Amino acid sequence: MRLVHKFRVVALLGVVALAVSACSAARYNAPEAAAYGQYETATADEGYAVHGDSGPVPQAQSAYAPVAASSRPAPAPPPRAYAAPVADKKAYDFSSSQVSGSLNAKTGPRPPQQPAQQHDLKPSPSVIYQGYLKLRVRRTLEAIDAATKAAIEGGGYVQMQSASTLIVRMPATDFDAAMLKFANLGEVLQRQIQAVDVTKQVTDLDARLAVAVQSRARLLELLKTVKDVEERLQILEEIKRLTEQIETMQSSLATLRNLTNYFTITIDFESLVNGAAVASHASPFEWVRELTAHRVTLNDGHQHVHMALPAGFVLFDEKWRLFGDSGAWRSQASDTSMLRAAAVRNDPKGDALFWARAVEFEMDGRDEALVDSSKQGKLEVRVFKNKDARPRWWLIATTTVEDKTWVVEAFFPDETAYKAHIAAVLSALTTFGAD
Repeated sequence: MRLVHKFRVVALLGVVALAVSACSAARYNAPEAAAYGQYETATADEGYAVHGDSGPVPQAQSAYAPVAASSRPAPAPPPRAYAAPVADKKAYDFSSSQVSGSLNAKTGPRPPQQPAQQHDLKPSPSVIYQGYLKLRVRRTLEAIDAATKAAIEGGGYVQMQSASTLIVRMPATDFDAAMLKFANLGEVLQRQIQAVDVTKQVTDLDARLAVAVQSRARLLELLKTVKDVEERLQILEEIKRLTEQIETMQSSLATLRNLTNYFTITIDFESLVNGAAVASHASPFEWVRELTAHRVTLNDGHQHVHMALPAGFVLFDEKWRLFGDSGAWRSQASDTSMLRAAAVRNDPKGDALFWARAVEFEMDGRDEALVDSSKQGKLEVRVFKNKDARPRWWLIATTTVEDKTWVVEAFFPDETAYKAHIAAVLSALTTFGAD
C-alpha cells in the first residue's frame, strides 16, 4: 500500500512538471516579445506610419487639426492598449504655439496598480506605444510647465523631469491625439514613434501562469495527505519552484499591462533663448558623444546578446531595422527604467577599461557626477548622476569582443527607480555575453 502511495506522489510530480514544461514549450522561440514597429524621424510637416509583419501602413493625406485641451480629466484607460485602425492613419499637422506660465512642481497622480492576472478567452491586442519629440520652444521652463499641465489634464502624470527633458505617461486612449497635444507646444525638430505588439507574450504568460497556479494548488492538497518525510520534501521543493515561477510571471504581466495601459512620451526641449550649459570638453569618438540617457542611440547587435532579465523588466524583440541597423537589445520596467545593449566597431582598438575611461571623459565634460565604478563579469561599469534638481541615474558599461565594443546602458528616471532596480541590474550584467 505504501509503495502504491509513493508511486502516486511521484506520478503527480511528474504530471505537474510535464504540464508546466508543455506550456512553456508552447511559447514562441523569439525573445520575450514579438514586436513590430519602426522608429522614424520626421520634420514638422511629415506624417508617420507604423510597420508590421505585413509591411508599412500607407500614410493618409489628411491632417489632424489642433486639438484644444479639455478642462475635464480624461476617462480611465480601457483594459487594452489603443490601436488605431489601419484605414484611419493620419498625418500630423504640427504648428508652433507660444507657451506661458511658471514651472509647476506637480507631477500628477501615479497610475493604479494593474491587475497581474486576467484570463480572457479572446484577449484584445496588447500594444505598447512610445513616442519621442524634440521641440524648439521660446522658454524651456514655461514649456515644461505647459507640458506638465497638459499631461495632468489628460489623466496622465510626469514620470521624469529634468532641466530640458520630460517623460510623461498618458492613458492609452488615443496616441495620435496625445502626441499632437505635446507637439503643439513648440516647433517639432524631431519625432519618433514606436509600436510594440506584445499580445502573444501576454497570452503566453497568462496561460503559463494559470497552469502553474493550478499545479501548485494540487500539490498543496496532496501535501495534506502525505506523511512520508522524503515525499513531503519533494513536494515542498516543487511548490517552492512553482511559487518562484508564479511571482516572476505576475511581475512580468504587471509590467506589460502598465506599459500597454499608459503611453510613454519623451520630450526634449531646445530653447530659443539658449541658457543650457555647454560641455567643457567632448569625446573624440562620435558614438560616445551621441550617448543619451533616456534615448536609444546605438542600434546594432540585439540578436547576438545573451543576458538575464532583471526582475520587473520585459524584453522587446527589435525585429525591425532601425536606420539600416539591426536594433538594440532593449528591456524596460513599468517605471520607464530601461536596460539596453548594442555594439559599435572597436575602432581604435581598445579594451573594456579604455572605453570606460573614454565614457568617463565625456561625462566629465557634461558635468555628470560619477557615483559608482565597478566590474561586473566582463563589463567595466560606471554609474553617473546628473546635477539636476530632480536627478536621473545612468549606468554605462563596456566590454570588447573581437572587433566590436559592446555598450550596455541602464536608465533610471529618478532615485526611487535607481534604488528599486540597481541590485537586479548589476546581477544581470554578470551574465552578459555576446557572440
